[in-house]
Amino acid sequence: MSVADELTKLEELRRSGALSDDEYGRAKERVLAYPPPPLSSPRSWTPMPMDVESETRQWALYLHLSILTGYAVPIAGWVAPIVIWQIKKDQLPGLDAHGKNAVNWIYRSSLFYYQS
Repeated sequence: MSVADELTKLEELRRSGALSDDEYGRAKERVLAYPPPPLSSPRSWTPMPMDVESETRQWALYLHLSILTGYAVPIAGWVAPIVIWQIKKDQLPGLDAHGKNAVNWIYRSSLFYYQS
């Protein structure tokens, strides 16, 4: 409701006797004291829970598959999952468990590789 509409409504209430002159004056001051909200306020995009879940799943897939980059570039299989995990863990809290799991797998597989 715009300011003009509210003032018109208050004037009608005063004319009908529902508001006294003092009540009308206080209500009018309240309406005029607060500026109306801007017509087009910029809104920040906040992801819906389903969007966060699908994005978490997508990055978890990338994180786990990045371990396979070690076959193309030997050190990349260790570095890529850790980099993805560290960059995205604050934005997507569900990805933290996947990052810990991937690092644990890298650690255990390297122990197995070096023991044999």
